Formats: sequence, C-alpha cells, structure tokens
Amino acid sequence: MITRRDLLLTMIAIGDGSVEGRTRLTKLMYIVKVKLLELVNDLRHFLLRKKIREILDKYYEFKMHYYGPYSEELIKDLKILENEGFITSEIVPLYDFYQYKYTVTDKGRRRAEDVIKELPDEILELFKWVKKKYGKAPLTLLLHDVYRTFRKIELKYTKKRRSF
Repeated sequence: MITRRDLLLTMIAIGDGSVEGRTRLTKLMYIVKVKLLELVNDLRHFLLRKKIREILDKYYEFKMHYYGPYSEELIKDLKILENEGFITSEIVPLYDFYQYKYTVTDKGRRRAEDVIKELPDEILELFKWVKKKYGKAPLTLLLHDVYRTFRKIELKYTKKRRSF
C-alpha cells in the first residue's frame, strides 16, 4: 500500500534526487494533487480511476497560507522521512534568507524505487512532469502557476467532487 509519505519521498527521489525549498516541495505536491483531481474526472478507465481515488483519499490536505497552498501534514512527514533515514535536509543560504534542501538517501532511493514499481504509469509520468517543469524553475514562475492556473483547476474539481 502506497502512503502519502511514499509519494512525498518519490517526488524528492525523481530526477536528481533532491528538492530545494520547502515552499517548492509543497507546491510540487499540491500540483500533483490538482492534476490527479483533473485526471480522475477525465478518465474512463475504471481501474486507474480507482487507484487515483485511493491516492487522493489519503493525500495531503492543503490550506491557503502566506505563499499559497500549505500542508502541515507534509512538513511533519518530511521530518519523519528524515528521522527514519530516507532523506537528509540541509540549510542552504539564499540571499538574505535560507531554505532547506532535501536529498534522498540510499535507503530512500530503494524505497522510492519500490513505490515507482507500484505506481501506474500515468501517475508516475505526472510526478516526472511536475518535477521536470517546476523542480528547478524560478520560484516566482511556480507560485504564479499555482495561483493562476492550478488553483482554478482545484476549485473546479473539488466542487464537482463534493457533489458526489
């Protein structure tokens, strides 16, 4: 059974095995949720739709915060992943601020590889697309897209979902 923590670990592991910034990582996971909502409402394939619903049922809840969607559960899960040895975090200076850089460990990579084997191809491709498009993009672009595009999609599909 894939947990939301497994999905978070997988997002970090995809590509170069790291994500710079808690805000970035939170937004990447938020975009995945929104795209899954969009996908589950457009699918005709019952088994894939069922798998996506299972993932969405245990996925992170987001609330609007200073820099857009935020999840306390996600931050707690990052600490758990670090305490369990799946990821490391380091504080990296950024201008007058600092940010966390999360990197997958060998143990984490092995777990992520197991998760990837269980994920349907469509969901894995979604994770890869999000990480490739926004993993290293300027944070301003990521935040812009979250506010302007993905927030509208989320509102559209969460309204539909509540009506079921």
